[in-house]
Amino acid sequence: MYQNAVPDQAMPIGDRGYWVGSGWTLGGFNLVMNPDTYSYPVSEGTIWWDGSAGTRYFIDPVQNTVTVIMAQVSPSRGGGFREDFTRLVDAAMVERR
Repeated sequence: MYQNAVPDQAMPIGDRGYWVGSGWTLGGFNLVMNPDTYSYPVSEGTIWWDGSAGTRYFIDPVQNTVTVIMAQVSPSRGGGFREDFTRLVDAAMVERR
């Protein structure tokens, strides 16, 4: 559904964590290319975006889910609440595809 717009010569876009398994779409969304590099459950092909004060959304075409977090926390990485929320949503799903 979504394709990585970053040229192969520029990959990976980071040297640790999820950046190693991520790309970017033409719309400016982060694209999950390798879910194994993430510390929380995501599917290959998921797109997501982070805001500066804790907001985040995921669109997961494999699980057919959309997750939206509208937090206002600064600094946004404090405590990993967005990752914890994603884990809770995954655990609450009765049937994984």
